[in-house]
Amino acid sequence: MNAIQISPTVKDIVKTKGVLRFQQDQKLSEVLSSLVSSHDAAFVFNSEEFVGVCSQIYLTKTRSVNSTSKLKSCVKMPPKIAPENNFKELAIQMIESRIYFLPVVAKDGQFLGIVTINRLFSYLLKHPNLLNSGHIVVSNRQLITINQDVSVSQALKLMHEYRIAKLPVINSNGVLVGVLSNYDLKNTLTLPNSAGPQDRSGERKKNKGKTVKFYMKQMPITLNHVPMFVEAVEIMNQNEVGSIIITDKNNKPMGIITKKDLLQTIITLPKL
Repeated sequence: MNAIQISPTVKDIVKTKGVLRFQQDQKLSEVLSSLVSSHDAAFVFNSEEFVGVCSQIYLTKTRSVNSTSKLKSCVKMPPKIAPENNFKELAIQMIESRIYFLPVVAKDGQFLGIVTINRLFSYLLKHPNLLNSGHIVVSNRQLITINQDVSVSQALKLMHEYRIAKLPVINSNGVLVGVLSNYDLKNTLTLPNSAGPQDRSGERKKNKGKTVKFYMKQMPITLNHVPMFVEAVEIMNQNEVGSIIITDKNNKPMGIITKKDLLQTIITLPKL
């Protein structure tokens, strides 16, 4: 008789220790040094009650706070995940919210810990039998690129128009020379000044006139083939990136694989 296979749930990957916890009356300056990447988050409490998340992604979209602001003025409430949710449900919540770190909460509202996209991927790497064929589900979206000599304001318009977060950057010959993310731009243009409240509107306007090559990351991670799920996760983890650009033999971009594509793949896995 075949054993009944039980699908993994969030309780298998919940993180209970080492969570960045702060009180809502603490100052933003006490948090900023702890947020070392766009995927880091500080979980904010009113005593023991969870009240929301403070992250660099949220802060780059907020112009009304500064380093002296209290955390309660700059927190957002992300979707709450139950420990019994399966991986497909988790992936859907991450895609819909565009947040890759979510609180895990019991039925009585008790904060149990957090779940992150990296913990989700790590579990699947340790259990490759769950990955079916291992192929990535790649959407048929149009690849949008941008020339390195285009202004930052044009790059922001493209990202807004096509609802994308990353742009492969090309030169006049169509050859890949870098990658630009909206996080890079917003971090530069709108992140509150850690020295205190200042009017940076003039500085932001000046920066928007600069060209893409001033902000782009050079030497992006590339492949000349669409990777399997395990290969893509390992490359992203080793290089601490959120995307892999697919190029042809002339180093011209042909496509892009992002963590969202990996989440989309998880939703299709029959064993989850």
